[in-house]
Amino acid sequence: MIHSKDYVTNLDEKCIQPNAVDLRLDSLRRLDHRNCNIISLTETGKEFFPREEVAPVVRSDGEEVYQIGRGIYEFTTRHEVEIPEGTAGWMLIRSTLARNGFLLGNGLYDAGYKGVIGGVLHVPGWANITTNFRVAQFIMASAETGELYDGHYNRTRGLSTKND
Repeated sequence: MIHSKDYVTNLDEKCIQPNAVDLRLDSLRRLDHRNCNIISLTETGKEFFPREEVAPVVRSDGEEVYQIGRGIYEFTTRHEVEIPEGTAGWMLIRSTLARNGFLLGNGLYDAGYKGVIGGVLHVPGWANITTNFRVAQFIMASAETGELYDGHYNRTRGLSTKND
């Protein structure tokens, strides 16, 4: 493994862990399965489930929290990454969430990817999650690189609600 601290932006000292870096939550969107039961994923186009932006609420102590229910949420983190040639990266769920039944989904970050780090969080029940919560860890490893990633997702910030 390669420590990712030199490749991920916006890290504070609590984010740097022995073998990886913690990623802080930036935004949430609930995948709306209620009004759309079919999606289409083909080589030429993608139709996604609609997303509903989740707005944080301010508690009496001034802290902002996402008050969310059972469901699937697309999220971005406050971090971007540049994956150098000869490496690949991916996210793992933090044990605090895993021990409470949460699941995290994401794909492999190929060599050459430059942009925001995000994924999907499966929430088992009602939860209050602070807007700055460390939601995942990012790890990197040496990997043989056939070619560098040069796709649409490089340097995109935020989440898509249309065909990407």
